[in-house]
Amino acid sequence: MAFIFVPDADGSFTEGDKQTNPDTGVEYIYHAGAWRHLGAKIEDEFDTLDERYATNEYVDDGDQSVKDYVDDAVAAIPGTDLTSYLKNDGNNDLAASANWKIRQPTSTGSNKTLIQGKDGQLGLYNLKEPNEPHHAATKEYVDANRGSGVSAVRPPGLKFNVSIVNLPNGYFQWWTNANTNNQHLELATTDRDGIAWGTNTLREDVRYNDKIPFTIWEVSNNAWKMKVTGTISRIDFHPDHALCYVSSKTALNGGNFVNGAGPYYITIAGLF
Repeated sequence: MAFIFVPDADGSFTEGDKQTNPDTGVEYIYHAGAWRHLGAKIEDEFDTLDERYATNEYVDDGDQSVKDYVDDAVAAIPGTDLTSYLKNDGNNDLAASANWKIRQPTSTGSNKTLIQGKDGQLGLYNLKEPNEPHHAATKEYVDANRGSGVSAVRPPGLKFNVSIVNLPNGYFQWWTNANTNNQHLELATTDRDGIAWGTNTLREDVRYNDKIPFTIWEVSNNAWKMKVTGTISRIDFHPDHALCYVSSKTALNGGNFVNGAGPYYITIAGLF
């Protein structure tokens, strides 16, 4: 509880008067119209502005405290010292043995590491799924979304899933014409990565006398596998899909397709 000062008989206070808080033993002096404990600096009683306070005793929440008091209070916190706080200007030097982390609990109670500095290296963990060009991305995201060229993590071609009922963007169908028994590979003109490979193609039926090869790949156990390979004799182009007439095929690794399965990576010579 704050100490209440006792005024003179006329209700005022006299310059230089002193009173002591009986609960804490701290002595106060009345100076320049205000009561100050002896840890406060009275400018006209010191020779230079560099002279320090007489005491670091902290009394009430409204009192100013001196540097020694703050330093002692910080040092008293277990596991901390005056060099363990980040400065907002200049260098923040970690000891060679430091294992510095920023961690945060999740809504489910898990404690996640976000940043780590150790042995001269910076680690970033638990990144959000990137949805803007300037967002950082994880290795998993980069591996799954890198370009359609050959790489160690995905086969060549454009990426599609299987659809049996309809043909939305990012899907393909494999079906057999009941009347002719011809097999067809039908592709949406936009793949699962959003690559619009055929949306601006004119409506046209193109026939290939020499046939063109195609391959359908999948990734299984971190390895490329051919699902189907063969040739195409004709492609009917439409604004939202392309119908490929399969002239020959060899089914590898099963060769069967299940609705919604994927992703599969498809190459067609001369197209993608």
